[in-house]
Amino acid sequence: MNKIFVNSLFIAITFAVVATSAVAQNPHAHDHGVEHDAKPLSESGKIDEQHGHSDDQHTVHNEQAHEEHIEDSHDEPEHDEHDEESGAVNLSQAQMKLAEIKSEVVIAQTQHRRIYAPAEIKANGYTTYVVSPRVDSVVMKRHISLGEHVHVNQPLLTLFSAVIAQEQADYLINFAEYKRINKLSSEVISEKYASDVKTRYEASMARLKAFGLTSKTIDGLTTQKNPPLGEYTLEAQQSGLVLSDEFQQGQRIGAGQPLIVLADESSLWVEASLSPNTHLDLTIGTEAELLVNDQLFTAQVTQETHTIDPITRTRTVRLLAKNSDHQLHSGMFGDVYFNEETKLPTIAVPESALMRGPDGDWIVFVEEHPQEFVATEVELGRLFGHSSQPLREIIGIESGQKIVTQGAFFIASEQAKGGFDPHNH
Repeated sequence: MNKIFVNSLFIAITFAVVATSAVAQNPHAHDHGVEHDAKPLSESGKIDEQHGHSDDQHTVHNEQAHEEHIEDSHDEPEHDEHDEESGAVNLSQAQMKLAEIKSEVVIAQTQHRRIYAPAEIKANGYTTYVVSPRVDSVVMKRHISLGEHVHVNQPLLTLFSAVIAQEQADYLINFAEYKRINKLSSEVISEKYASDVKTRYEASMARLKAFGLTSKTIDGLTTQKNPPLGEYTLEAQQSGLVLSDEFQQGQRIGAGQPLIVLADESSLWVEASLSPNTHLDLTIGTEAELLVNDQLFTAQVTQETHTIDPITRTRTVRLLAKNSDHQLHSGMFGDVYFNEETKLPTIAVPESALMRGPDGDWIVFVEEHPQEFVATEVELGRLFGHSSQPLREIIGIESGQKIVTQGAFFIASEQAKGGFDPHNH
C-alpha cells in the first residue's frame, strides 16, 4: 500500500514539472488548454523565417526607398513656395522637347495691317452711257444684241416719231429757202429777210440734233431722194459693252425711257463693304488688292461714303480697277484687301501664343527665367499680317519680353493641374 502511494506521488510530481516547463515556454497559453495552444519551438522558428523581418532588414529597406525617391525627384521640375504664389509653371527639358515649346522675344515695331472686305464689280458710272429717245417714239428695228461690244457711231436702233417727221419736213423747207437766197444778190432781197431765213434754217437743224439725229443723218435728208420722214437712227456715242437692251421691236417708247446701256469696261468700279466700326485712313489713290476667281488685280480708292447702308448696315468704299484685258465684268463678286501701316510701334504675336485664362481673359505665357513661365493677362487689338500668317496686336506686354509662341496649350494644361490662378485668387 505504501509502495503504491509513493509511486502515485512520484507520477503527480513529474506531471507538474512538465506542465510548468510548457507554460514557461508559451506564456500566452490558456490555463485550461496548455497542450492545445502551445507550439514547439521548432515550429515557431520556422514561421519567423517565412514571415518575420528583423530590425536590420527594416532599416536597409527604408534607406533604399529614400535613395530611390531622391533619384526620381531629379527628373521633376522644382516647385517652391514662390512659384505657387506667383503662378509660375516650371517644365523640365523633356517636357519642353515633348511639347515642342518655343518662345521668342517680342519687339514693338511697325506692323502692316490687312483688312478684308467683300466687294462687287460694277460698271463705271462715269464712263457709262444710257441710250434713250428724246421724243415719244416707236422702235422700228434693232441693230445690236445684249453683250455685244460696239464702237463709236455704230447704229444701235431705228425709231419712228411723228414729232421728228414734222421737224424733218420743216428742216427741208428751211434748207431749200436758205439755199435759194444764197444765190440771189443783196439787191433783190433785203438783208433782214436773208437773216431771218438763215436763222430759221439753223434753228431747224439744231432741233433735229437735239432730238438725237447726227449731222450725217441730217445731211442725208437733203442728199437722198424721198427720205422716209419720221425715221431716225440712234448711234453709239462711245465704245463699250451693251449691258442692257430693255426694248422690243414695235414697242412704243416714251421720251427719256432707257433703252440701251453702254459701259466702257476698260475701267470698272469696285464697291467694297466695310463694317462701320472699322477705322481706316483711306485717302484718294490708296492701293488695295482685288481677288476675283483666284486672280489678283490692283485697285485704287476713288471715293469713301460717309453714310451707312440701311439694309446691309455697312459703309461703301469705291475703288477703280483697270480692266485692259477685259477679265473683269460688271456683276462679279470679289475680295478686297486693304493694307495699312501702323503709325506707332506695336507688339503683335501669332494666334498660337494666345490662350484663355481661367476667368475667360486672354493671356500669354512670359518666360521670365529659363523653363519658367508666368501667365500674363493681355488685351487684344488689331489684326495684322496676311490671312496665312495672321498676327494679333496685344496690349499689356513690354517690348523685349520673351513669350511662348508655340506650345502654350501644354503650359496652360500644366497650370490647370497645379490649380494656379494668374490673379492669385
